[in-house]
Amino acid sequence: MTKNNPQTVTSSYNRTPSSRQPARRRKPSRPTLRTAERPPRLASGLIGSAVLTALNESGRHLLPSAPRLDVLGTRGVEKIYHALHLAPPSERRLRAVAFVGDIITNTLYYSRVPSTRNTNWVRALILGGGAGVATQVLAPTLGLGKKPVARSNVTRVLTVAWYVAGGLATAWAAQKSRRPAQSSVTKIGSARSSR
Repeated sequence: MTKNNPQTVTSSYNRTPSSRQPARRRKPSRPTLRTAERPPRLASGLIGSAVLTALNESGRHLLPSAPRLDVLGTRGVEKIYHALHLAPPSERRLRAVAFVGDIITNTLYYSRVPSTRNTNWVRALILGGGAGVATQVLAPTLGLGKKPVARSNVTRVLTVAWYVAGGLATAWAAQKSRRPAQSSVTKIGSARSSR
């Protein structure tokens, strides 16, 4: 009779089940409807900001009672320079800095409009109208003046209308960008069912 080697016996018992089984590979994540429908927030917000800026620039040349959001931006930047104990730049450069600042801040604000749910238009009305009212309330409080956005009833209404138009443009852009994503998800679903 041949004796079993004790080292081989013990080594066979010491093997764990996990060492015998091959490692499982993780399946790549598949695009879902929720991730595919997520609209590009910043791109949509930039479109809304551009519409707001275009309305302000065209309105101040065509309508005598149009709001002057550019004046608020220029005064705000000038106050920041004074708060930092810095000499403000020339008026032309001050307007350019305010213009860029308005584009950035409005883009970030309007980027809150797009949603994965079908509430873009409601959010556009709420956020746009809220921004128009808040601008009229906060401008005098912050020392930016009341006349640029609330010197008459027409100016007050147009201030709210400008911001609402920017919100609606953001919702429209988000809605347009969502349609190609929905079609891609539909193609993925049909490909799975055909297998």
